[in-house]
Amino acid sequence: MSVAKHNTVCRALTESSADVASESQGIVSACQYSKGQDCKGLCNSGVLNQFSSGASLIKRPKIMVVGDSNSHGPYTSTHGTPGIDTSEPMAPPLPGEEALNFQVMGGYASDVSSDFSGSATQDIPLIHAWVSQYQPDYPLILLGFNNLGWWVQGPDGLIGQMGQLIENAREAGADVKLLVGKVVPDPVEWRTVNAPTNIRAYSYPEGIFTMWDNMYNNRGYEIRARIQGSSTWWSDGTVYPSTWGSWLSWVLPDQVWETQGCTRGDGDVTSTWSPIVAATANPSTAPGPNNILVYPDGSTGVSVSWDAVSGYNLHCYAVIVWDLDTPGAFISAYATTGTSLTATDLNNNHRYGVWVASYINMDKGSITNFPATPGGLPAAANDVIIGGGVPPPPASLSFTTIDATTLQFNWPAVGSAAGYTIYMRSLITDFQVIGTTTDTSQVVGFLYPGIWNYEFCIGSYNGNYESSYGNACVTPPICCGYSYSTAHGAVVDANGSVVNGTATASRSPVPKPSLLPSGQTPVTGNATGNATLLTINPQIGQLYSLYNQALFSLQLNGTALNLTFAAPDTVVRLF
Repeated sequence: MSVAKHNTVCRALTESSADVASESQGIVSACQYSKGQDCKGLCNSGVLNQFSSGASLIKRPKIMVVGDSNSHGPYTSTHGTPGIDTSEPMAPPLPGEEALNFQVMGGYASDVSSDFSGSATQDIPLIHAWVSQYQPDYPLILLGFNNLGWWVQGPDGLIGQMGQLIENAREAGADVKLLVGKVVPDPVEWRTVNAPTNIRAYSYPEGIFTMWDNMYNNRGYEIRARIQGSSTWWSDGTVYPSTWGSWLSWVLPDQVWETQGCTRGDGDVTSTWSPIVAATANPSTAPGPNNILVYPDGSTGVSVSWDAVSGYNLHCYAVIVWDLDTPGAFISAYATTGTSLTATDLNNNHRYGVWVASYINMDKGSITNFPATPGGLPAAANDVIIGGGVPPPPASLSFTTIDATTLQFNWPAVGSAAGYTIYMRSLITDFQVIGTTTDTSQVVGFLYPGIWNYEFCIGSYNGNYESSYGNACVTPPICCGYSYSTAHGAVVDANGSVVNGTATASRSPVPKPSLLPSGQTPVTGNATGNATLLTINPQIGQLYSLYNQALFSLQLNGTALNLTFAAPDTVVRLF
């Protein structure tokens, strides 16, 4: 409930302009308004409806607003949609730091009373005292939504409650004139929203920034992004914070990124997608660190360490963890200036993805007047099962021959493993790791001069705890129409001895094979080319959307998130 109480009075003035001054809402005297002429008085507004001397006094009506949150202001509160400066990329706050706290949609404006609340049922015993105290001419009543929305009453019960409310108001003021609004009917016809117009994309040191015209009737926006030439969208989600611009900061130099936006309306209503725009990335952000090591720590924690990143004005690092066993789980981020930390309060026996990002200091953001701390593409670590230990290797390894240089491997799942490591050696070299995956199958290609020159084994890992791999190995035979005489110039046995041909032909350098997509793109924590894989892995695109949403939540609530310190003066849990 709020009362608009205005005591401004308009007077009819006959005295000369030199002798009098009259109050108006704008604190403008009648003589000032009449520019020295004989004062003719002012209406309530101080501008219109002047009246001559001797006219009757116009009394401004007193209005009482009796309402819930719908009476407070428009959807985005009384301050409207936040500006694009609120979207500037920022690091998670370190201990003792506060996030930049912008006024954004959904909250009460600090200069407007937040007393609007409740249901008609709650206001029935209060309305008599309000009317008696303030003596309004017009109580404006807009109640009832909370009765229906919070299951206080059904429609018939609400009618009775509103009748009692009106009766109590009239008992306190017999002459009051009541204006009563009705509850929005069901179904409702949602307002139309149009696709964002004037969309454009720019390359900045923080990454790529896409912006558009702020659209009428919008309830927010969605944006999606992909590398030019890709047929699928890498990242697709709601724009956080809800403004008419969005950053894409997990990009690599010289990548051409395409973006596209749409407008969100009421309910599930969305507009069509805007035209696609593109920009070439030229970021100045720091890469994620190398040599990330991850180990379970107790029943609910994980210890993470990494090498320091050099050559940049670093602000901090952040460890990002994501519960991959909980559908719809939010991410957690931990900020630190060190190169190791232990994250706690995680779910026991759940598989978590782990990444580490680096953040730099910028004196001023590209679209703001305040310092910025953008972060670049994080580096991925091995997944980890919280509370686990060293897993056993898979019990067996089988393969299917696709062609003379390509194999598909399959193995049984290991319940305590977060993922699997594929090992390979030629018949004259030692084993080497050629990739990791969280799936139980993987295609390996480009095995020149032929699959029969290699032995493969499979192992399990949990973070950086690794199993042995010697008991699940295979050596494919010659296939696909080749024979020992045609397969290559020299054939070697399992001991590396030349069986036929010359030794020099068989001991040429072994080409590096490639892991090919099989259901999902494998991501190796510290492998060469891992950064590029991240920018085409849709799981990382989903992570980016969740990451922006989590930082927006922090920005919206400031330090009112009950931040939990994971280690004094070192790291703080954000979400």
